[in-house]
Amino acid sequence: MKGGSFGQYLQSCLDDFNTICNNLLKLKDIAITIALDDFGTGYSSFLYLKNLPIDKVKIAKEFVQGITGEYGRKSQVIINSIISLAKEIDIDVVCEGVETSRQVDYLLKAQCKYAQGYHFYKPLTAEELEEKKVLCAHSHTP
Repeated sequence: MKGGSFGQYLQSCLDDFNTICNNLLKLKDIAITIALDDFGTGYSSFLYLKNLPIDKVKIAKEFVQGITGEYGRKSQVIINSIISLAKEIDIDVVCEGVETSRQVDYLLKAQCKYAQGYHFYKPLTAEELEEKKVLCAHSHTP
């Protein structure tokens, strides 16, 4: 390591983590929801669920899209485990990358309340989203 010891590096990481945690708490204080994206891939960690003030965990699309594929059973077990764990620690779950009715059916059986993906809508601009909200609001009036 250049310019310092491993211990100094670790302390720096811990300081950064504490700063991140404090900033997330400030956001929650003003009613902002915190979501951990792409859970199960990359740098996502169970430590984040334990130590950060997370409201939602978003299961990575690789697991959702794999539900019906070659490794379907493994994807199903992973999704079920994340949903079960999240319920136990009062964190909502969102499944990303939902593209088919079969995926929706499976996620409903797995008691996943929230999902996103092309099955529901393609990505929308802010203006398109506002228009959809207005249309939905008007369609539900008596």
